Amino acid sequence: MKKRTVLSIISLVAITMLSGTGHAATGRLTEPAREMIAQAAPDEMLPVVVLMKERPDVPAMREMVRGLPREQRKRLVWETVRDLAERTQYDLLDLLGADKRSGLVEEYTSIRIINGISLKATAEVIERVAQRDDVGRIIADPLQPIFNPIESDREEELDEIVWSVQMIHAPEVWDMGYTGQGVLVAIIDSGVNYNHVDLADHLWDGGEEFPNHGWDFGNNDNDPLDDDGHGTHVAGSICGDGTGGTQTGVAPDATLMICKVSLGIGQGDQATVWEAHDFVLEHGADVTSMSMGYLDSWSPDRTTWRGTYEVLDAAGIVNVVAAGNERGWYQPPISCRTPGNVPSPWRHPDEVEEGGRGGVISVGATTDQDVYASFSSNGPCEWEDVDPYYDYPYGDGHVGLIRPDIAAPGEDIYSTSINGGYTYMSGTSMATPHIAGVVCLILSKTPELLPVQVDSVMQITALDLGPDGKDNDYGAGRVQADLAVEAANPPFGYLQGTVTD
Repeated sequence: MKKRTVLSIISLVAITMLSGTGHAATGRLTEPAREMIAQAAPDEMLPVVVLMKERPDVPAMREMVRGLPREQRKRLVWETVRDLAERTQYDLLDLLGADKRSGLVEEYTSIRIINGISLKATAEVIERVAQRDDVGRIIADPLQPIFNPIESDREEELDEIVWSVQMIHAPEVWDMGYTGQGVLVAIIDSGVNYNHVDLADHLWDGGEEFPNHGWDFGNNDNDPLDDDGHGTHVAGSICGDGTGGTQTGVAPDATLMICKVSLGIGQGDQATVWEAHDFVLEHGADVTSMSMGYLDSWSPDRTTWRGTYEVLDAAGIVNVVAAGNERGWYQPPISCRTPGNVPSPWRHPDEVEEGGRGGVISVGATTDQDVYASFSSNGPCEWEDVDPYYDYPYGDGHVGLIRPDIAAPGEDIYSTSINGGYTYMSGTSMATPHIAGVVCLILSKTPELLPVQVDSVMQITALDLGPDGKDNDYGAGRVQADLAVEAANPPFGYLQGTVTD
């Protein structure tokens, strides 16, 4: 009798322990990941991202790099996230290597900036990984149509300098002697036609390892040649130098690093883009320009996106991201795509809702008549249900996070074509490189400005359009490159006020 009682107790404890392990494993799988696994065939390779339990300590990074020069900030932050990933991922990577040799894993890649692993494996492997105590969460990562330009039927432009570059007063900055020289800008996009004559002579020198000026993260090779046209057009708006006859770039002497993240025409996942941000940090870019994003209905991992840009912001990298082209299709607070809904480094005085800051300058689009484009996504956005932030509530008297931060020309933009020459495109994708170009101009004058300072001078000197102050159509207003560069002077204080015409 006593023996049976003891055995029963042992069995009950064992069942309880197994049940607890099962619940923990299930909890580490996000709902989309659980649904994907439930529908999968036994031998199907499923795309997920494994996020380790130990996260990058951004406050500690900020304290570590406080007051240091920009290049040193980038190096120390990169070393910190690299070392964290190597320490916490070692055992899991070793096991995944064995599973790959057994045919249960197709591929896996360590992503240091998020302390995660991109993984394509069977449901069996993913569920086993979810049982590990060193794993925080596992998210599904399917392909999505992340590039969404708007068609344009405008006739060919004959001006020597395109209208959009003139409208934001970039030529006046060139006359001051600032053309983006000395600034490395990474374009995270569909690749770039690096043979285009307007781009070819100011591309990043990646040495023997990166002979084509960047990396193709989708195909995992060193040839980031554009196969879509989107990225080449974006590149031209940042730094097209007019060699082919038309000046399209805001910062014609900036240096271009190419990060190709497309997987098929217009398609992409989250992991590939996070890998690109890894590359940007490791190789020391000063600015990122990303004209793409993820709809709320796709369940992007907003926690990881905001964390990614917090790391880059701590490193001193200025990040410019499109708000999206969903105005009218989706209503606030989900009109803006992720990560265009991540908070900016600087808090504008008109931002009254309490919340933490982030590392994204979100960009809306305007027309040649200085009104917002009909497609330009509008705020506000909310973060009240996103762990661990729980800020910027919207509704019940709360106004959410104002989006975008700033606007630039984005409708009927003439820029470099994938086939050589020039073409028109529209979208916040086209507005974003104009802002990235202005950032390059600012940094070519005052290289040690932090992202929060770059953000502040652009917002404060923007031409206020729409309602007074910062609003959810134009942000702080349409960028004015000349006034922003003039204001970018040391000592590095923060400006207050509003510019109107």
